[in-house]
Amino acid sequence: MGAFLLFLANFSAIAFGAMIAFLLGGYHPAATEKVQNVIVPRLVSVALLPALAFHLFGTLVRTSAQATMQSRIHSILGQEIEKVPGARLAELTLVRTQTKTTAWVVIRTRNPSLRIKLLT
Repeated sequence: MGAFLLFLANFSAIAFGAMIAFLLGGYHPAATEKVQNVIVPRLVSVALLPALAFHLFGTLVRTSAQATMQSRIHSILGQEIEKVPGARLAELTLVRTQTKTTAWVVIRTRNPSLRIKLLT
């Protein structure tokens, strides 16, 4: 679905840009052409572009918020793990559901007794 939306956004932006470039360049359809052949394709492109822009902007906001949260969690965990000798943060994964976000963290250490302390 994401690839189709990206294709549709690119296609409508290119069509809209070409329409504006031709109009600014002095190209106007002949008066004999029917309104349906000229206006309808332009209206479809103009209507589709804001709808896609709104959806893609919302996706960008959600993705950047998740990246910011992951960066902050990584930083805080890194500071806390530095207090434990021999431990390091190996992996941080955020899993988002409809109601909450869960962080899965993998911490590596060489000391087996320390491993138990970190996991409990």
